[in-house]
Amino acid sequence: MEVIDATLIIIIISSVFGSFIALLTNITLEWYKSRRVLRSQVADRMQRTQFEVYRDLWKSLDTLKNTADALWEEPNVSNLKTFADQLKDSERMVNQERVIIERYHFEELKRLFKVFKEYLFGKEEYLHSVDEEFARNVVEENQENKDRYEELLKEVEQFVRERLRSPVLL
Repeated sequence: MEVIDATLIIIIISSVFGSFIALLTNITLEWYKSRRVLRSQVADRMQRTQFEVYRDLWKSLDTLKNTADALWEEPNVSNLKTFADQLKDSERMVNQERVIIERYHFEELKRLFKVFKEYLFGKEEYLHSVDEEFARNVVEENQENKDRYEELLKEVEQFVRERLRSPVLL
């Protein structure tokens, strides 16, 4: 009888221990599953946020380009002010969203804003110049700056297009 009792106790302990191990395994698996789901949700939220930031950034940069083109076509004080205001708004947006914007693009955009500021300065000089030779030099410099910012905008556009096609934006 003692052998049966000992065997029964071992079977019961084994069964309880096996159930405990199975329960622990299930808890561990559920924990890992929940972590994976949480990571996926965070990645999705970041992806949506980055998409929205780049979409809004593109709109702002496109408006900036359009105001620069208007200033190029018709250099006057009204277009100069519109361009300067949009430049300030676009730069502010980039600075506010720099945590979301890729570092490389942030640096490129800073470079772009520097070019835009040079363009703005050149147009201000042009509008206030009376010397024809000086005005011609300013126009040439402005053309170079205009070409530089248009090239940078193409790079940004290409990046945004690639990111929009990519299943993962992070």
